[in-house]
Amino acid sequence: MRDMSAKVTLSLLVGFALAGCGDDDHPITPDGPPTPDAGADGAGNPDAPPGAAGTLDVTRYTLAITLDPAQGSYAAQAILDVNVTAAGASFALDLAADVVVDQVGGLAAGHARQGDVLTLTAAGTVPIGPAQATVMYHGDMNQLARFTPDTCPTAFGGLMITTNSHGDTIIDSYNWPFLARRWIPSHDHPSDGAALDLSVTIDAAYTVVANGVLAGTVDNAGGTRTWHWIESHDMPVYDVHIAAFPYVEHDLGTAAGGIPVKVYLYPEDAAFAAPVGEAVGAIGWLGAQLAPYAWEKYFLVEAPICGGAMEEATVVTMDETTLADPTYSRNTTVHELVHHWIGNAVRIASWNDFWISEGFAENLTGLYLLATYGAAVHDQYMSDAWQNAHDWEAPAYDHPVRPPDPEVNVYDIFDGLSYDKANWLLHSLREHIGDAAFWQGVRGFYAAHAFAAAGTDELQAAFEAAAAQDLDWFFDQFVRTAFHPQLAGSFSFDAGTGTATVTIDQVQQRGLARYQIPVDVELLGAAAGQSVRQTVTLTADPQVIAVTPGFTPTRLVLDPDEKLYIDVKCLAPGDCPAGRTCGGGFCRR
Repeated sequence: MRDMSAKVTLSLLVGFALAGCGDDDHPITPDGPPTPDAGADGAGNPDAPPGAAGTLDVTRYTLAITLDPAQGSYAAQAILDVNVTAAGASFALDLAADVVVDQVGGLAAGHARQGDVLTLTAAGTVPIGPAQATVMYHGDMNQLARFTPDTCPTAFGGLMITTNSHGDTIIDSYNWPFLARRWIPSHDHPSDGAALDLSVTIDAAYTVVANGVLAGTVDNAGGTRTWHWIESHDMPVYDVHIAAFPYVEHDLGTAAGGIPVKVYLYPEDAAFAAPVGEAVGAIGWLGAQLAPYAWEKYFLVEAPICGGAMEEATVVTMDETTLADPTYSRNTTVHELVHHWIGNAVRIASWNDFWISEGFAENLTGLYLLATYGAAVHDQYMSDAWQNAHDWEAPAYDHPVRPPDPEVNVYDIFDGLSYDKANWLLHSLREHIGDAAFWQGVRGFYAAHAFAAAGTDELQAAFEAAAAQDLDWFFDQFVRTAFHPQLAGSFSFDAGTGTATVTIDQVQQRGLARYQIPVDVELLGAAAGQSVRQTVTLTADPQVIAVTPGFTPTRLVLDPDEKLYIDVKCLAPGDCPAGRTCGGGFCRR
């Protein structure tokens, strides 16, 4: 998903939930979203019927679905290859209450329904180990009137049929964060990754684009065609994606490692292809920095969605309005690409770790822009993120980017803090441990957890190993605590001794009463080149240090290189890092 770069009101957040987001992203919320623990959590699932003691880990979804655009309906069979991780006679899956179950099989001799939970009941106790469950079912696609991100319906999501910007019928799925249950019996949680074997049958006038490799097509009697797509890598079920429309394919080139890059656009929108071609170079750059791109392809597909884009593995959805803005389209293309390392390959262990997925997508997009387009573009990108994060840190919205357990509803943290503040915290971490250790840490995190689930503790351990230092001070005070430090600096100078006395006060009214963090202090003189710096670890409030600058200082600047996500009090621009302004009593980007 793309970042939230514009704050929205609380009433909008309650009514909506973001689906992939950027400058024009608007959070959109499905009607009555279930809590994150609703569904396939066995005995720990409060919605499961008594006795649902078995636990399933889905390893592959084999889906065969027939779509009827004229009727707005579908019929499907799902075969779930699973590992039974706790023996039992009944097993809970997520499936929306309005989906009709026709038949079950495999380990299931019967089934029961309660809300959005489908409980499969076995004839006897199913032991720990591999098994298979089959569900045959049917339902109606989510029929939505024409919408734009500004008019997003609250019922958005699931398997949708709607009208595109040119008035034509289009079918598109959207599963984030836990909307796969609207059309797939599943374990609808980001930590559970599975491969996909998907067959879609529809009128032959439609092109079907989905995850993975196209294994083939079959023309059937009656004018339908079956498209067979296979994704062999494990991915969260919110990544499963179908887009069906008479698309025009645009070949954008081949990226490092022989990765094909294509975009599927409406016939009228050929001009939208060029900016997303950014992916060809970005795959090479990210592969060199992180690890080679592990997926089979990088395709993008145009569709109306509520938000900027969605990172479905190998087949990213780009909203029509996103594609119409070349710069936004370019940046979003890279953002969704980054998720193919962090978010899709390394899955988040809990919704509380959502900041990892979106923070890295934002931060590494910025570093790609820095490497490709230079410091000025990167500085503006980070300034926009800084402002948006600060806008979201109003008291009504503030929360740690990694909330404490138990697991939260992701809609409660779906905001600029999980995107833009997370971006800035990763920027701050890189500034403190250095580029080499930062990239080593990211590579180590990916290598240890690719195609598995990991959380904040694992990320911290990877960075500590790379930097060879304890980073509790950073993660505990910035990641696991809300708000941020606000510092005020002042100094006096004794010409007789040549000593400057620098005082640093902590003036924040929220967050921690006192932060213990390293801060760079710079004293400058009137003459060019008169500058002295010293790093002080705040252990007291106020913190007083003595500096012998060797000249008469005229200015004091705290955190001159903006290594920290902090606010610095100011009276004039001279109190701020170079190029920054003084507004509202604080230095501003």
